[in-house]
Amino acid sequence: MTTKGHTPTRLALVATVREPAQKLVQFVNYHLNVGFDHLYLFLDDPLDQAGECVPDSRVTIVRCTNRYWQDQLERLNSGDLRSMNNRNPAFYRALTADLAQSPVPIEARQTMNAAVALREARRLGVDWILHIDGDELVHAPAMSLKRELEAVHSSISALLLGTMEAVPDGNCCENPFLETALFRDVARPRMSLPVRVYVQCARAVARAHALLGRLAGCGGAFFDGEYFRGHIFGKSLVRTSLEALELGLHLPVAREHLMMRVSRAGCLLHYDCMTFESWLEKWRRRFDGSGRATKMRKSRSRQGDLFWDLYRAGSIPALESLYQRLYFLPAHEQERLLSLGLLRRIQLPESLFSGALRPSPEG
Repeated sequence: MTTKGHTPTRLALVATVREPAQKLVQFVNYHLNVGFDHLYLFLDDPLDQAGECVPDSRVTIVRCTNRYWQDQLERLNSGDLRSMNNRNPAFYRALTADLAQSPVPIEARQTMNAAVALREARRLGVDWILHIDGDELVHAPAMSLKRELEAVHSSISALLLGTMEAVPDGNCCENPFLETALFRDVARPRMSLPVRVYVQCARAVARAHALLGRLAGCGGAFFDGEYFRGHIFGKSLVRTSLEALELGLHLPVAREHLMMRVSRAGCLLHYDCMTFESWLEKWRRRFDGSGRATKMRKSRSRQGDLFWDLYRAGSIPALESLYQRLYFLPAHEQERLLSLGLLRRIQLPESLFSGALRPSPEG
């Protein structure tokens, strides 16, 4: 309930997506239900019809057609997006160089779309915006994230949602959001820190915490010494009022020093490659160019190298074995990891995935 004279905090998220229609509807319903006021969804496949399943005034759907990219490049070269060069020349140069590649790396497409959404969010009076992927969900008790943001000190520019990485169990997973209940987790520094200092501290704390798992005999949970398969830092909610920053893939980007801290109310659930088929598709796209990535961390690149060697050899059984090695957790290790806080049980209620969509005014 809003007190008289108080303007409620408005939240938005932006995502570049390439998901089946059912999953996209679930993604949209879920985030509207947990308190996001507006969603900016950029369809990475311009022929994707999934956006037609979410006619809602709170959801902006953008098809990333050739015309769309031409328009954004014009904005970047001589329009309003050129202001990035004045505020953050290094960021601007890196983005324009990436967009000139063929095929354009997925990270550059995501970053460009986030820049477009950030400006629209400011125009609509949104207070905080989050940049995530279509296989990620924000987990927080109802409205608790908004209450936390309303209490965040003005010196804090970003609130980080730490990653919890979903663990497949080997069964056919038709609906990962509802069928998955185990998530990898690590400890993170909780104090307010400059972004660069936080990154260094988070790496050290996460490695020290994960080391407990290895010492406890949970070697099957690690690959190349890494506990997480995807990203470990999480994603950050960023104040839109800060004109000098841009949205990065995980953290805000700015020339000045920004302060951030980890959210106490929420986290980010990452459903990375929950089936063998989705894993195959992800890495195929990495190598055929449609999902080319250039900013993967060393462990992720190593996963790709192993995949490509087996894929070129046409060895499906070996690929299945590699997938299981990467993503499954041996049953005898799970209880140890749970006791160490390196594994969490989270079961999302089905009600959060339905009932939120409403027709757009023109519908």
